Amino acid sequence: MKKVLYLLLLFVLCAFQCEEEVENDQRSSVSGLIVDGNNNPLSDIKIQVISEDLVLGESRSESNGFFNFTTLRTGYDDFRIAINRTEGSPYSRVTYVYGDSSFEERYNLDQVVLRKLATLDFKITKTSPDQNVLDFSLEYISSECSFFFIDTNIPNSEDCYEDKIISGTLNDNQTNFETEVPSLLNTTVRFTYELNNEPPQIILIELTEATTTYEFEY
Repeated sequence: MKKVLYLLLLFVLCAFQCEEEVENDQRSSVSGLIVDGNNNPLSDIKIQVISEDLVLGESRSESNGFFNFTTLRTGYDDFRIAINRTEGSPYSRVTYVYGDSSFEERYNLDQVVLRKLATLDFKITKTSPDQNVLDFSLEYISSECSFFFIDTNIPNSEDCYEDKIISGTLNDNQTNFETEVPSLLNTTVRFTYELNNEPPQIILIELTEATTTYEFEY
């Protein structure tokens, strides 16, 4: 009997908290057009409105790339509109982050450009018997775009892909290195290395395919 009463109380508390999170009878509309880098419409792309860990609204783009749906509102100041948060998609993710901002009645994202993804399978292998020290770095463009909303102006989503860097040092304690670099198609990864404090060398790796493999030996 005590267990039943405890579960009933837990259910009531949960229901009360959920009512506090979502503002009753408050809605906002979200609309826009999703295209690829060649301006072709993309269908069946997921769009979500998220506050904290709560999904307030969700829809998918139509065959012509357009989407228009209604979402709930919450009392939280921070929320985001996440586009294409789908594992295995060949296209990039775009997120509009609204911080310290109350919900508006309408959000028109205009045209959202999703870019084709590319992956670099990168490997460094030590083949020399000599004692070597290799300092290296990989500079590339992020595969995700996060745009922080300011006022009412939304720039082209292609402008918000950040530069990323991976760096490390290889020696007798760790001789090899291997990683997957998630980036964008038709971009360049800049591989810089210094062997035994010699002048740095630069190799540019072009990502012209969905998957590119590059192995460096020293």
